[in-house]
Amino acid sequence: MEKNKFNYTKTIKDLGIAYLGNYSQSAKMMYSENAGVITYCLYLAPANMSGYEVCPCSEFCRKFCLNGSGRNKADILMNGAELSRINQSRVKKTRLFFENKDLFMQLVIAEIKRSRNYAKKRNLGFAVRLNGTSDISPEDFIYNGKNILEIFPDIQWAQLGVL
Repeated sequence: MEKNKFNYTKTIKDLGIAYLGNYSQSAKMMYSENAGVITYCLYLAPANMSGYEVCPCSEFCRKFCLNGSGRNKADILMNGAELSRINQSRVKKTRLFFENKDLFMQLVIAEIKRSRNYAKKRNLGFAVRLNGTSDISPEDFIYNGKNILEIFPDIQWAQLGVL
């Protein structure tokens, strides 16, 4: 038996998060599903909320950031930005990206594969958006010397332009 075999479920539980990214978790992503495309989206803590700057050109868009909308808006209104469970989860995910990128990437790769299989079983298209609330380039998502675009060359990537 392999000693260091990656166990997605145990790892997520140990980290204290439900997932890194997902599909159909926001109204915007549900629109794509209605159009026949499952979109896996990753929401990290924006700007420097986590202690790491993920939106270096955000001086003009910070006050309009999607981080304060949708389910997180309700959570922020009920609990405050610091105690928002969604914000706390996004901070954990962002810190994991910077502090243990190999583990972060193993999780993202597993989730993308799972989401792609879900879409395939339902005869739907599949896309990935890694910057739901950050401006980190997909080229910075590196695992075993390859960026995510090289790992999944057959996937449609959705990306907002960065200033």
